[in-house]
Amino acid sequence: MKLLAPFVFPVVLLAAAASAQSTVHVVDDDGGAGVAFTDLQTAVTQAGEGDTLLVRDGTYGGVQATGKSLVIAADAGAAVRIVGSLTVSGLAGTQSFAVRGVEVRVPLFNDAVLLSGNLGAVAFEDCRITSFNLGQFGDTPAGVVVENCAKVAFVRWHLEGSLAGLPGGGGDGLIARSSSVHLYDSIALGGEGAIGGSVPGGDGVILEDAFLFASGSVFEGAPGGDGATISVPFPPFSICYNGGDGGNGLLLQGNSEAKVLDTALLGGAPGAGGSGCAAGTAGAASLVLGGTLSTLPGTARGFEMSSPARELENVTLSAAGVPGDVVFLLLGFAPDAAYLASLSGSLLVKPPGAGIVLVGTVPAAGALTLGVPIPTLLPSDTGLALYAQALFGDSSGVPVLGPSSSLLVLSQTL
Repeated sequence: MKLLAPFVFPVVLLAAAASAQSTVHVVDDDGGAGVAFTDLQTAVTQAGEGDTLLVRDGTYGGVQATGKSLVIAADAGAAVRIVGSLTVSGLAGTQSFAVRGVEVRVPLFNDAVLLSGNLGAVAFEDCRITSFNLGQFGDTPAGVVVENCAKVAFVRWHLEGSLAGLPGGGGDGLIARSSSVHLYDSIALGGEGAIGGSVPGGDGVILEDAFLFASGSVFEGAPGGDGATISVPFPPFSICYNGGDGGNGLLLQGNSEAKVLDTALLGGAPGAGGSGCAAGTAGAASLVLGGTLSTLPGTARGFEMSSPARELENVTLSAAGVPGDVVFLLLGFAPDAAYLASLSGSLLVKPPGAGIVLVGTVPAAGALTLGVPIPTLLPSDTGLALYAQALFGDSSGVPVLGPSSSLLVLSQTL
């Protein structure tokens, strides 16, 4: 073990620069000097295996990636919006796909993010799904759908299903089928039910024959839609619509397994009934129709690195924990996602990484922050993606895995 401070981190980067660097393509919908692509889908299609797409401020159409390792990262301070679906499929076990700093706006009739048939790791960090559309005719989009994926990680994600249109219910925040998903410091919300028609709210998270680990997160079902009474004067009659049921915070079906640490599970409120109509039923915090749900003891920890950073800039590392925790970093060059019961968390850095370094001790305020300089180490127009995960040791020596965070180091020419 080595003390990180400002000394070891640059040494790790220098050692990795020769073998782990990648070609970086700048994407900017406004074009300009140094811009390789103005369209994100074109960039994804034409980029090589293992390349990095550095995306500048702008609004881009939907993206579909198949069978290719890529890093998609928003540039520092950039607001990157994808209006349409983001689909990742067909990753082999040796491949990975990482996204940081992107907002996906839920498209009409489609799920915002669809991950399908991936053996390799898919990692999202500091991303958000924003719902601006209404589901219609029973087809209400979910925030994220994960199907047949072996390793999916969400860190500091806000996932939200679409609001409901008639006659469908609100969209679910996250649906995982036959997959393994791991969440740190994330929020999954169902979409609210529409008024009239006894429309239910969406569930926060649904597992169907899936595994889930969550730490420091919130899963919340949405409120059901309010009921209504519709009256017609001639010929005189009225129809009474009860309020919709609230969505469930977490719903398990089939042979599912969920392990949650310091995570809030909240059911959605019932929709109010119309005049003379009944209110809906409140959603359950958790509903286990199949499988097992385990609540783990302990306190969630936090960790984040500022990114991207150019050569000669400083990177800020922030670790939040219990005062007295000793903090280590597990370093590597690719994401992963595997639950480790002995470490009360999921390993999100692919082994064998670049080593383990000692950061320091969490002070009384509960947060440890360090600034680390980036040396000059890369050829022109290249970058280096480093993945770090915090490992905390409490006063009794019990280890707890915190979140991971990615750092994209860029040459000064970018």
